Amino acid sequence: MATGNLVKNCSEEATCSLCLEYFKDPVTVDCGHNFCQVCITQCLEKAKTSCPQCRDTISQRNFRPNRQLANLVELIKKLQLETQEEEKRGVCGKHQEPLKLFCKEDQMCVCLVCDKSKEHKSHNVLPLEEASEEYKGKVKKEIPSLVKMRKALEALHSEEEQKSKKSLTRLEEERQKGLAAFVQLQTALEKKKSSWMSGLDDLEKKMKENCRENSFELMNGIMDLSSLIAEMAWKCQQPAGEFLQDIAKILDRYNSAEVRIPVLKPPQELESILEMFTHKREALEKIFKDCQDSLENTLQEDT
Repeated sequence: MATGNLVKNCSEEATCSLCLEYFKDPVTVDCGHNFCQVCITQCLEKAKTSCPQCRDTISQRNFRPNRQLANLVELIKKLQLETQEEEKRGVCGKHQEPLKLFCKEDQMCVCLVCDKSKEHKSHNVLPLEEASEEYKGKVKKEIPSLVKMRKALEALHSEEEQKSKKSLTRLEEERQKGLAAFVQLQTALEKKKSSWMSGLDDLEKKMKENCRENSFELMNGIMDLSSLIAEMAWKCQQPAGEFLQDIAKILDRYNSAEVRIPVLKPPQELESILEMFTHKREALEKIFKDCQDSLENTLQEDT
């Protein structure tokens, strides 16, 4: 077998079956299999205490560091790099001879010595240039289909970009229209709110003015009656002759006091206006609730 395949097989043997990478700090478990220390530790934490390869019971306490395997891994890495460098220079890594032939079975370049060896003796081997032309023909034959596939993907990519651009443009339009709708609704509500509060402010002024006027009239009546009561009480304390001298005048003032009860402004008109505001407010609350439910349903349907 050629050096390239040997290195490849060695690389596979130096690979952890859990992480599929070169062993790092390899340890040997009870059954004799090897794993990266971190890999097998994490595996045992997540699964049962059994070997991932043979399912035998193993214990983390019995892990044995495999230093020889760790050293072998480093040698294989170094050999792999050297083989790759030699092949890049066109020199056989095993025989240090120029790579002039190509083995079709192993799909690799070989030297004249490799061609005579057991590994390639029965294989179909071609001169390097002939093999190059043959495989170039195969590769070139596939290029048109790949180009066609690329053009199809480019067309699909362009179509997807156009769709995305169109969707994003529509989304932005909807965002602006939505904002405008909310602003319009908010402006209308603010306008109605201003008119509503202004109406209540006017009603409040009228109520206060009505209260002041009625209070003024009542206080005047109270003061007049208080004065008359005091005068009549004083007259009642006078002797009979003196008391009766002005009795007609006193009785006339009493009769006129009954007539002079102040006429108050009735609050019924203002109360009716307030009641009207109450009905409108209740109607507005119902409209708002219906509007809120409708808006909530609409937004849920959109999303």
